[in-house]
Amino acid sequence: ATAEAEEILRKLPSGWNDKVASLAKWQERKGELEKLTELCRKFPVVKYEGGYQAVQATLCRLLKTDANAQVQGEAAQVAGLLAQRIGKEFEKHTRQILPLLMVKLREKNAGLLRHVTKAVDEILTFCPSEAGFDCLKSALGDKNPAAKKEGCLAVSRALKTEGLVGAPVWEKVAKSLLGAVRAVAVDPDKALR
Repeated sequence: ATAEAEEILRKLPSGWNDKVASLAKWQERKGELEKLTELCRKFPVVKYEGGYQAVQATLCRLLKTDANAQVQGEAAQVAGLLAQRIGKEFEKHTRQILPLLMVKLREKNAGLLRHVTKAVDEILTFCPSEAGFDCLKSALGDKNPAAKKEGCLAVSRALKTEGLVGAPVWEKVAKSLLGAVRAVAVDPDKALR
């Protein structure tokens, strides 16, 4: 039996996006994000409805400007869960979120990096797109060795995703993406090889 899609945004308090952005304390911002995280976890299938543009803008703002790694990690986690629960319909929103996640691949904070890599994996798995893989390719060309390393690991995990290799989107990006991986493999930095 397939679970029925749930409209989770209706379960959030009115004005949720504005509230998250206006809260002064990081614990409060994280707490508001956790409400959406819990809704995503509670319902295995989320119905795509109006309002996700505002959620995407809130997540992007937090990933870009919030100084707290725990808030950024929670925002990344929400993005990944929404991609997983909504699927392909959420792909247009990931085009704005994914570049911000790629920047976070440089992070030294292990907790934040764990949330970011998981979100990247979920977005590439459940919302595979040419733009998403191009974004991943940019991480492979990053000057930062940590971003290159995490980009290679993301490609490796994506290759293990059932149904990706051979899919039309993979056929479009495979040559250039694997070429970028090859460039990292011959990088003079031994840690990357």
